[in-house]
Amino acid sequence: MASLKEIKGRIASVGSTLKITSAMKMVASAKLHKAQSAIGNMVPYQKRLLGMLEDLLSAEDLHSAEALHPAEDLPDDSAASHAGPSAGLSDDPSAVRSDGVSAGWSVYLNGRQHPRSVALVCFSSNSSLCGGFNANAIREALKVVNEYKAAGVEVTV
Repeated sequence: MASLKEIKGRIASVGSTLKITSAMKMVASAKLHKAQSAIGNMVPYQKRLLGMLEDLLSAEDLHSAEALHPAEDLPDDSAASHAGPSAGLSDDPSAVRSDGVSAGWSVYLNGRQHPRSVALVCFSSNSSLCGGFNANAIREALKVVNEYKAAGVEVTV
């Protein structure tokens, strides 16, 4: 049987462990609160960026539809968002404006018409340990830029 001194030592040890655990919970709670606060602060930026991208895509769809069909109303699905360099375009390479120009879409890449110039928006991270992510993002961006340049498209990043 353990002596009274050993039992008192164990009780003190358990009390000490309890204090350490409580302190660790408080630190974890503070870190969680800080992360939630940071995420909450990013919501207005996320909403603004989403709005900008939606405006950009809808303006491109409207411009493309007007260039391809200047005297007609927009088709019902023209408001849908499209991704990629051929957003809102007809796959018909013979589509021309009323003045006989190919609606500005004169470059062919992967069997589809593309604009004479494009602007790419690339995103990367600035938080710690993101080197691999950034390297992959840059590699993909360069791949897209090289594809466009090889097809004769002017690229702005």
